[in-house]
Amino acid sequence: MHKLIEYYVTNTTINIFVLGNDIPNNPYCFQIQRSYSSLYNLIKHFRNNIVLQKNVDVIVEELYEVLIRPLVDNSILTPGENIYISPHRCLHYIPFQLLGYKNKPLILTNHIAYLPAGSFLTYFSHKKHKGNRCLVIKKSAKDDSLKLKQSFAREAKNVSSLLQADLIQGSEANFDNIAKQSGDKRIIHFTCHGSFHSQDAESSGLLISDEKGNDINLKISEISQIPFKADLITLAACETGINEEHPGDELIGLMRSFFLSGAKSVIASLWSVHSLSTEIFFENFYNYLLSGKSKIESLNLAQIDLMNLTAKDVKNRLEREIKCRENHDIEDDYLRNWMSNILSFIRSKRNNNHVFQHPYFWSPFILTGGWN
Repeated sequence: MHKLIEYYVTNTTINIFVLGNDIPNNPYCFQIQRSYSSLYNLIKHFRNNIVLQKNVDVIVEELYEVLIRPLVDNSILTPGENIYISPHRCLHYIPFQLLGYKNKPLILTNHIAYLPAGSFLTYFSHKKHKGNRCLVIKKSAKDDSLKLKQSFAREAKNVSSLLQADLIQGSEANFDNIAKQSGDKRIIHFTCHGSFHSQDAESSGLLISDEKGNDINLKISEISQIPFKADLITLAACETGINEEHPGDELIGLMRSFFLSGAKSVIASLWSVHSLSTEIFFENFYNYLLSGKSKIESLNLAQIDLMNLTAKDVKNRLEREIKCRENHDIEDDYLRNWMSNILSFIRSKRNNNHVFQHPYFWSPFILTGGWN
């Protein structure tokens, strides 16, 4: 069973429209009296707290009561349904899969994907990609720390190996080369800095290289000029602030630029996340996807796996990788730094501690577009 939930926020109300085959009066409409300023401040408070890994349970429950509870109470939304959500204004900045009551987020009962607007639903349902080749694009910034550069290199290497993908990096990750190699790829994974500029939506984009290796920004207007006909675009390192003038414009703009170029779906992160949890998430996600599961189910399972991961699991993962790499040529400094980063993160944790249980780690990844 599928549902489309579209929100429209005015200065005084939140309007909810739901489409589904089992709804008697289709669409179902519901209106909540809530000032926009109070909703905006609540979401801003949520964002400020979650990136600091503070407790957000009370805020999450309040958002659930306002945005989801009316649909549950009226039997419009039930467990097991796949949900498309089309947010509006500041609602773009929250991961709906996190919303719930008494530590029971929606991710445990429903699969959730997003749409820039409800009208996009038919657009995605007709798009198909027949190719199987994949591409990984890696570009770190020149002023990145050694630790971050190593993290990017490791992610790109792991993902390209897992997907058996072509890899372009450094000065090769320029506009002409990306455009040349993207047209026939089923999955394109960006390991680079991405930014949603809250004050200037048109400046949002991805960090790539010019032909001399200098850092430049691939802007929204330029993305739509590249033939990204992929079934899935993954933006592994994006982040966004809150746009006070036109909330959500920068998110919609970047997503639409990929869709206009021919992509079927995009996975992005609503805030920057720990490099280790991101690595584990994408490894699990791609493994589920390669096993034949849909994108939305793969995303859901990978997030739940990350939520349930214990310190002991992470330690075992480290030991397995070290053993696998014993007979491989690898830079000692690289491996030593990587081991140090992980061990420093988990050394203070007990074996049964769920190290990534806080929603800061698992909840920011969202799928926009076709979920099959």
